[in-house]
Amino acid sequence: LSGPGKRVWASTCHKFTNFNTFVEVHTGTCSALRRLTYNDNDAACTLYNLASNVSWDAYIGMQYRIRLRSTLNTTTTGNYALKVNCGVSVPSPSPSPTPALTAGISDTCAVPKALVCEQLIYTTINNATATDPDSLNDGMRDQWYLMTGPGRRLSASTCHSFTDLNTLVEIHTGECSNLRRVTFNDNDPTCTLFNLASNVSWDGIFGTKYRIRVRPLLNTTAVGRYALKVSCGASLPSP
Repeated sequence: LSGPGKRVWASTCHKFTNFNTFVEVHTGTCSALRRLTYNDNDAACTLYNLASNVSWDAYIGMQYRIRLRSTLNTTTTGNYALKVNCGVSVPSPSPSPTPALTAGISDTCAVPKALVCEQLIYTTINNATATDPDSLNDGMRDQWYLMTGPGRRLSASTCHSFTDLNTLVEIHTGECSNLRRVTFNDNDPTCTLFNLASNVSWDGIFGTKYRIRVRPLLNTTAVGRYALKVSCGASLPSP
């Protein structure tokens, strides 16, 4: 759908529908979709209780990809009617300023960029190398960060409107010659800003050094940008 500059609804609420629909609205290209909104069941639909109805502001000049699928069953068959309604006009949003890239980002395990709680990093993977002398040797270009455990639950996320890179975030302890991966995440299903962003959580034990590695998922030559934020949550119980 090309944005008409109006509030838009996409609905399968119709007497023809007998299929448990799930409707998603995306922006971006097929290789880098950003899910804008979605709906499973439309509680207001009296014609079929498993129909869907989703609404959003469709700005002029924007392209929206509407995906319709079954809710859970990969082999489900059935009929549906889909209608897109246009409502009141919406003003075009003011363009958001592009944030300045963060200085001092390191692509070397031995000299990672130190982070603190709630710090927000803006960077690109474009100039990172895959020649890091660490113990991983997977050929992936990467960037490294260091977080000292504050005795709290930690999460490292690339879920941000700035991100357009399919990221994988890994958490390691140990020295670069003998890394031990604590946890990792590829895609964060709760991120509605970019469906290929990552979000990983772990217990940040007080005083422990954690090396955070951000890399593309599969493509060794991938380029793109990402925002990274480490959030500090609840305190951990004393050991």
